[in-house]
Amino acid sequence: MKNEKEELKQDIEETGPDLKKIRESREMTLKDVFELTRIRVSILQAIENEDFHLLPEPVYARTFIKTYTKMLDIDGEKILSRYEGYLEQNEVPDEKETASRSSWFRSHRSLLVWIFSVLVVAVFLIFFFYPNHKTKQEIAGKPTGESKLVKDAKEKTADKINSKTETHATADKTASKQEDVAEEKPGATQDIANYKLTIEATEVTWLKIAEGDNPPEEILLKPGEKIHKETPDGFKIYIGNAGGVNVSFQGKPLGVLGEHGQVVHLTLPEDAEGGR
Repeated sequence: MKNEKEELKQDIEETGPDLKKIRESREMTLKDVFELTRIRVSILQAIENEDFHLLPEPVYARTFIKTYTKMLDIDGEKILSRYEGYLEQNEVPDEKETASRSSWFRSHRSLLVWIFSVLVVAVFLIFFFYPNHKTKQEIAGKPTGESKLVKDAKEKTADKINSKTETHATADKTASKQEDVAEEKPGATQDIANYKLTIEATEVTWLKIAEGDNPPEEILLKPGEKIHKETPDGFKIYIGNAGGVNVSFQGKPLGVLGEHGQVVHLTLPEDAEGGR
C-alpha cells in the first residue's frame, strides 16, 4: 500500500498541490502558518480554496502564493498558473498600472501641497484687498464742489488706508516667502530627531512597515529597488525574505538578518541598539 507521502506526491503531479491537505499532513494549523509567514489567515484560506476573488491586488497575491508554497516546500507554479488564468478571464487590471498611479501621486505630493498653499494665499489676498480697493474707488468717485478742508481730510484718510494696506501686503509677502523656504527645505529642523531607514532589495521581497503606532504599509520590492523612510517614532518591520534585502538604520547597515525565504520581525531602534 502507498503511504501518505506517496499519495500526496501523486496528487500534486496529477492535479496540482492541495495546500490544505499538505498542511494538515504536517499537523499545522492556519495560525501556525500565519506565525511563520505573517500572511493573514483569511488570505491563506482563500489561497487554499482558490477563492482568488478574495485575494488582494495581484502584486501582493502572487507574493503570498509563492511565500505559502515555499514554506510548505512545494512547487507553486500550478497554483500561480491557475491564478493567472483567473486574472485573464476576469480582466483584472495589471498591478503595474495600479502601481504607476500610486507612484505618480507619491512623487507629486509636494507639488500638490505647494499648489494648494498658493491657492489659499491667493484667496486670502483677494478677500483682503478687494474691500480696500472698493473704498478707494468710492472716495475717488465722490462729486466735486466740496470744501478744501473736507478734501484734505479725505485725502489724509485715504493715505492712512493705503499705508495700512501696504504694511499688511509687505507682511503677507514676508510670511509667504518664509512658507516657501519652509516648503523647499522640508524637515530641515527635524532631521536630528528623525530615525532614518533604508531598505534595498536584492531579490523579490514582501515588506510590512509601520511608523510608530500608525497603520502598517505593505510593500513589494523587486531586485534593485530601494525605499527610504524617516520618522521620529521608530519602525516596526516584517520582512518576508530576510536574505533578499539590505537594511540600513541611521546610515549603518544591520548586516545579515536571516536566510533566503525566512520571515523576520524588526523593531527599530530597539533591535539596532541590541546589536543587530
